[in-house]
Amino acid sequence: MSNTIIDLCWNDFIEGDKKAFEQIYRALLPSLYEYGMRRVKDEDYVRDAIQEVFIKFWENRNKLKVISNPKHYLLVALKNSLLNT
Repeated sequence: MSNTIIDLCWNDFIEGDKKAFEQIYRALLPSLYEYGMRRVKDEDYVRDAIQEVFIKFWENRNKLKVISNPKHYLLVALKNSLLNT
């Protein structure tokens, strides 16, 4: 899924559309997983950290403003999660 599709899903996600959230999740999961595994060599730990990031992402969606690059935003969130845990 391209960034354009993610951008199109973004407003629906902010409004609480679970399908849009799922599309964003599926589109970005491979990149997040690859990034996490480069930083931490523990598959379960990386998977748990990604889940935590997406849970917080969903719970705080109404606080999010326009994000020009959701992928970058979530990569930074994952990096912070891995560092804080």
